[in-house]
Amino acid sequence: MKRIAVISIIMMLMALGGAKAQNIEYVGSALWSGINDVKVAGNYAYCAFFNGLVILDITNPSSPNLVSQYYIGGDCSYPNITTGQKLSVSENYVYFTADFMGLQIIDISNPLNPHFAGEFITPTYARGIDVQGMYAYLTSIRTNQQPFSQIQILDISNPSNPILIGSCHTPGGARNIAVSGGYAYIADESAGLQIIDINDPSNPYILGNYDRDMTAMGDVAISGGYAYLASSSGLFIVNISNPNHPTLAGSFTEYGVGSVSIAGD
Repeated sequence: MKRIAVISIIMMLMALGGAKAQNIEYVGSALWSGINDVKVAGNYAYCAFFNGLVILDITNPSSPNLVSQYYIGGDCSYPNITTGQKLSVSENYVYFTADFMGLQIIDISNPLNPHFAGEFITPTYARGIDVQGMYAYLTSIRTNQQPFSQIQILDISNPSNPILIGSCHTPGGARNIAVSGGYAYIADESAGLQIIDINDPSNPYILGNYDRDMTAMGDVAISGGYAYLASSSGLFIVNISNPNHPTLAGSFTEYGVGSVSIAGD
């Protein structure tokens, strides 16, 4: 009789579990690993982790303190929730590229309580981001049977409702982006550096490119008339004083380079 009662209870629990299975919801994670990007603004470092944004107080650089975390949920149909790619900080917002979740805009006016402000869902995987004034410049790629790569320009004058105003395809796999003057410089993976004229945000187009000597270009930084290109072949410095015809100025090819940033001289 006891055995029958136990079996009955188990069957009831299984039935209840099945009935509620469709209502299962992700509520949090103790795992924050795999940092892809970091930007510093004031006394804070904003870090793009795989599963969200982490804000650190770096007032004392020798002892950074955790201020807050903002989880960016993934689609449970994906076996690995790997979303965080790059971020840009502008005024009271973090613009966070989140792979298949597109561009996530996070209000950081109170660093202790970052919260959702808006989003722009891309048809492909969102990767690079740069924000200048009222525009966000976003790169995205698709890597399946029909590869696709593009830059999208968004009007973010209202962060809660970003609006697409222009786009341009690129020949490679657009990874990261840096905007300077009237041009966007794209690390376009196998296609090297793509220089996009963005003077008319509604009609961006490829003006010039540099795709020699390097493989798998993943990052770009701009300073003083030069583009610094990080690739698996090394670091390449390209003169961009004439955006139509960029030329190689120098290189370091002892090791592959994954990321690049310029500070001072």
